[in-house]
Amino acid sequence: MQSSGYRQPTPAKGVFTAPYRGKCRHRSPPSAVSTPVLSFTTVSAKCPVTLSQASNVPPSGPPFSKRKKLFITTTAMWVTWNSNLGSSLPSNAATAIQLDLAIARAPLVWLNSLYMLGYAIGPLLFGPLSEHIGRRPVILYAYAGYMLCTMACALSDRFALLLAFRFLTGFVASAPNATVGGLLADAHPEQGERGRAMAYFTCAAVAGPLFGPLVSGFAQAHSWQLVFWVGFAIAGVGLPLPLLLPETFAPVLEKRRARAAGDAVEEEAVSGSSEKSLAAELRIVFTRPAVMMVKEPIVLWTALYLALVYSILYLFFQAYPVIFQGVYDLSPGMIGLGYLPILAGILLALAGVFIYDAQLAKYRTRGSRWASNETHRRLPLAYIGGPLVTLGLFWLGWSSTRTVHPAVPLLSGLPFGAGYMLIFVAMVNHLSDAYRASSASAHSAASTTRSLAAAFLPVAAAPMYAALSVPWACSLLGFAALALSAVPFVFVRFDAAIRRRSPQKILNRSDESEHAYKTCSAQHEELLDRQYRFYWQGRALRLH
Repeated sequence: MQSSGYRQPTPAKGVFTAPYRGKCRHRSPPSAVSTPVLSFTTVSAKCPVTLSQASNVPPSGPPFSKRKKLFITTTAMWVTWNSNLGSSLPSNAATAIQLDLAIARAPLVWLNSLYMLGYAIGPLLFGPLSEHIGRRPVILYAYAGYMLCTMACALSDRFALLLAFRFLTGFVASAPNATVGGLLADAHPEQGERGRAMAYFTCAAVAGPLFGPLVSGFAQAHSWQLVFWVGFAIAGVGLPLPLLLPETFAPVLEKRRARAAGDAVEEEAVSGSSEKSLAAELRIVFTRPAVMMVKEPIVLWTALYLALVYSILYLFFQAYPVIFQGVYDLSPGMIGLGYLPILAGILLALAGVFIYDAQLAKYRTRGSRWASNETHRRLPLAYIGGPLVTLGLFWLGWSSTRTVHPAVPLLSGLPFGAGYMLIFVAMVNHLSDAYRASSASAHSAASTTRSLAAAFLPVAAAPMYAALSVPWACSLLGFAALALSAVPFVFVRFDAAIRRRSPQKILNRSDESEHAYKTCSAQHEELLDRQYRFYWQGRALRLH
């Protein structure tokens, strides 16, 4: 061991000296080795990329234990489920609100629509903000803001005030939508493990809105204010989860550690990867998704497909009372229970996703070509999901008559829920796999589009069902879903043409690009491991 007078050499400008952030699971510093400080320019002439270009997935922080990973995943699912629950919370309390506040029926649809409008705008701020201050503060403070705004809704005595707080509630509730994907990627660096965590997250996101009508359907019998107090209480029960959530974003963790150690050189090196100001980040966040929507057909058609199925679910919160109160004269509480078949379909689809992933892994080990295609590997799920959604819509429309028992149209939720889940898992993962380096912008475009669609399409629900009747209104939605169910087939059939016309670099579209990507990743993984060992060597010598 060197003497205590040893001083770590100051790295040359442009040399990366942060600790290892790859897949190594060292829980303590490895033995000191004589490893020179390396620059990324020494990796390979065949892989001439920098850290920001090579690492399409953000570097992970320190490895987490299984227990901590489980806690992080549980917290991610809870905050996501809770924010989506809030989106439909007053759905079955519309009549009680109308009578108490003495307003017309038509404006009541804006209780959900303004929430979704705030839900569309929020990620544009919370996404880049989480890259500067970390995942935990954004999730925690937004969760607290959600609770306060929900309480304010319960205390509102005017409809305009209630609408304003619904918009603010949706705005702060959108924070998980912008941060949870990164949170799970930080905690689960392994691809298979991360895929399972993302499946649970997707299930929580798509199932959350189905509980809102159930809560309001029974709580409104006492008062419409009780609906929001119950929502406040549900959020309060889960408050310890974001309070105890650890920070996972590696650059923020490294900056804190460097600041605590008083290491100005290292802190400057860590900060170098995030020199752009928040204003610059926001400019990119606002412009790049719009550009990708115009120039990238994959982003455009994926966003439109997801927007349709997502907005149909929110249209159901207006359509189910029209159908099951108008045709069958069911109570609001029973209508709330009517959404449970959709939830059952989602859970069945989740099991199907896990079975499919197991088969996918088996065929990949056998060298199957379709299973090895990283971009298209989950699109077959959407092949099944599209027809299921279409079936559910036609089933609902043409079975909703007084001569048919209400259980029959309610069971249409099974194929709709299963198809809804399969489409989301397939298309969201397809965006990530196709646009690795630009996936955040691609997801931002898709997320904003579907939230805006969910805000405005339900406004047309009552006029549409009144003008077309229940069978033909559902059929119109079914034909739209049938037309867009061709999207995943087109992506695979015209893959080469789409790739040639894409301004963005779509990775993993061929064996050659897959080989090049894996080669670069392996070389950088080796380099990061050597840098990790050098970092701990220097730390040990300084501490000594």
